[in-house]
Amino acid sequence: MIIVSLGILFYVFANISSPIPPVSPEVSAVEKSFDKRIDSENGDEGVSDEAPYDLEETIRIIHGLELAKKKTNSFREYLRYMATQDYSNVAVDVIRAKKRLLPILNKLSRAEKEHEEQTELWKYFSKVHEVIIPEAADLGESISTHNIPAAAINLTSMAVSSFQAFKEQDKVIDLIEDDIEDVEDDYISYLESFTPIYLKYMGEWDKICLNRDKAYLAIHQDKIELALNSLEKALKVNSRDKEALILKAYCLLYKEEKLNSRPLLTTASTIKVKTLGGSGFMEKKNDIAEVESETVGELEKAKKILDNYIESYPDRSAPALQLMGTYYYIKGDKSLATSYFDQASVEYPRQSEQLLDMLNSYKQRSYLRKSAEGGYILELYKSTMEGFGFFSPNFQKAYIESQKGNLEASKEEILKHFFRRGNQQVFDYLISDMQHCENYLSDSFDLVFKEKSFLDLEATPKMWNSNELNIKINNKSDIKLSNVRVFLCLHFTDMYKDDYEVFKVDNTVSNIEPNSEADFGDIEIDFELYGKKKELDKDIVNARAIIVTDQIVSWVDAKDFKINGIKEAYDNYEKQEKQNSDNLKEYYEAVGLDWDKTIKTVKTKSEFVVEPSLIGKDKFRVKLPRDLAVLNPLFSINELGVTEAVLPSTVKLNGPYIELEFAYNIPDNNNINFYLNSRRTKIKWNIKLDENEQPEKITTVLL
Repeated sequence: MIIVSLGILFYVFANISSPIPPVSPEVSAVEKSFDKRIDSENGDEGVSDEAPYDLEETIRIIHGLELAKKKTNSFREYLRYMATQDYSNVAVDVIRAKKRLLPILNKLSRAEKEHEEQTELWKYFSKVHEVIIPEAADLGESISTHNIPAAAINLTSMAVSSFQAFKEQDKVIDLIEDDIEDVEDDYISYLESFTPIYLKYMGEWDKICLNRDKAYLAIHQDKIELALNSLEKALKVNSRDKEALILKAYCLLYKEEKLNSRPLLTTASTIKVKTLGGSGFMEKKNDIAEVESETVGELEKAKKILDNYIESYPDRSAPALQLMGTYYYIKGDKSLATSYFDQASVEYPRQSEQLLDMLNSYKQRSYLRKSAEGGYILELYKSTMEGFGFFSPNFQKAYIESQKGNLEASKEEILKHFFRRGNQQVFDYLISDMQHCENYLSDSFDLVFKEKSFLDLEATPKMWNSNELNIKINNKSDIKLSNVRVFLCLHFTDMYKDDYEVFKVDNTVSNIEPNSEADFGDIEIDFELYGKKKELDKDIVNARAIIVTDQIVSWVDAKDFKINGIKEAYDNYEKQEKQNSDNLKEYYEAVGLDWDKTIKTVKTKSEFVVEPSLIGKDKFRVKLPRDLAVLNPLFSINELGVTEAVLPSTVKLNGPYIELEFAYNIPDNNNINFYLNSRRTKIKWNIKLDENEQPEKITTVLL
């Protein structure tokens, strides 16, 4: 479809001054690049059209040449781009067919030199290009059913129609005058020769995509054998398909794991293996050497794939290095595993351009974004190319450190991940990274910014029926935040659960001082979902934000979101097992604190003061040990979720204390139930007041 517009516009805008113009240096360079692939060393006939080729490289080059038009500023620049590509593994008949386009580009390049000031050919070309693409929409059925003759006829018909439309434009007819008929015939000839070839390879590519998509979805459903079966079908079509090879190694390494319920790194002491006598699974406590031979065999198959991949594609080796690190971790060699993860961390930024270039073919499949399943396919694929989620080397090292109880080292690896991603200038799937940390590295992630519950987000519509939100961050901590960037995350109606649209707030705030509020200004929200524009006052379900500073990465939430999250977490926890002091002891020890000492301090040094008021509400002031801040607490009088719950009017960190103030009328029974609420636990203080409305008896209970 895109090819149609390329050829048409190249021809239509060309000012042909002679029947056979001399070849420009740029076109000559492209011709030499093509000839390296199609010229034979053994004779004059050239390389056979049946010569071995890489289907993935063939499709990548075809689509890459089309997409390059958006990144170049002139026909000469575009030709230089063509000349620098590696065509060594591209199908020979594609190169031969593309070579027929070179005389056209040669004429256009020379016309550009002669008439650039008057015609602005490239600028006009770029504008019209997007208008042409929808005209090819009717090709979908012909291509999807591999009806190549029908698709070729449709393409040719559209080309003729497009030429007719251009002939009716006065500016165009003035440029090319009597030569337009000859230009049209040349283009149709090129199109008729190239289209069947293009559609032939697209048909093969569709088969691979279908089977790879099946594999991704099978992994998502925890059906690893089904995924491997689909990948084998893809590799039968193209045994060198990079994506299928990486995905196959991925599946072999974690064939026995539940991919969606835990990180894909098993500890050496707990490995799930198939029982020899049945179809079920059993948990075995073993050394690596005792793993069933079947599992060992799968691991070695994965290693062989990865060894060959790294040798064959060193410039795109980062995902394979990542998996090789995991292989050695499973084998019990943590030192060598870490070495491979370190190497992958270096290679992901260095190979960023090549790896992301592999995504070009996915850009032709925009339909993937129209379903949750398609979104999963894109996310897992992009994670391999960009190094996020499971494919983040830093997250894997963070997981290793957290398993050893080294939460501080684990935290540093998390920060290194976000630093690396920032250097790659890639911020898509930022939420996915945050969710990965919350799901699999929660204890370490909490340490990145212990005071995160003392930041509040305010995202309010600027006025009624406005499409702008005003963004403010309220810093209730005593920590200064510097170079603060905000990414607003909105969950709209009709979105899938936990799905958010991310908007980067334009303004960066140099500093947010302790116990102060920063206004990031207004952000315009222009968002459509399934063809319907979302309205801010009706369609926002939840608003969250991610702040990135020089030292931290953290969620910032509105009060209501925090309340609902704590209630949901505690309700779910009560259904399983009550939190106990042993769990909290382990957590506090991991973050460098002593839970028993903290509880003792809470019971002996917490301060509760009531300031009665004759006008308005009484004031209830509380001072608690700062060590409780690591629980990411939310405080209330009466339990969260009941209508009588009261939140503090002010909250702030101040040195060794958490300071709170409530506007609250003391009940007639002089009894106050004060709560610390968190996802980990609840603490209740029952405060009995004397006749002067001052604390007389305080009972502290860990719930």
